[in-house]
Amino acid sequence: MAGRKGKGQAAVESVLVIPVLAMIFLCILQTGIFFLTYYVVNYASYCGARAAIVHCRLPGNPSLSAKSAVFVVLSAMGKDLNPAVAAGFTRCLILGGEYEVTVTYPCRSIVPIFGGLLNYLPVTASTRLPVAL
Repeated sequence: MAGRKGKGQAAVESVLVIPVLAMIFLCILQTGIFFLTYYVVNYASYCGARAAIVHCRLPGNPSLSAKSAVFVVLSAMGKDLNPAVAAGFTRCLILGGEYEVTVTYPCRSIVPIFGGLLNYLPVTASTRLPVAL
């Protein structure tokens, strides 16, 4: 008789523990996705700043070169995103002898509880490189 009572107890404990473990797993996964997104956004801002300083001597707009480089890097992140979101928000400034590119990209939340509160977490990175004279 004692063996039969243990079967029900294990089922109840499993029902209580599995959602908690799933939530912990999703939070760890969301943290990894957030850091990967930050790394790619940081690299995109670097590529945009580099494209701007390389093309600043050529006729044309170096900000357009920076935004194009940012778009190419960020479009590789999400194939399901439309081009407006894939480009993120790019701000280009010329500060004296330096060129600064700031990129903001929305990181999608996959955790169900946080997804209801925040669908996207904004990830921002900035790079400032000197213009070669």
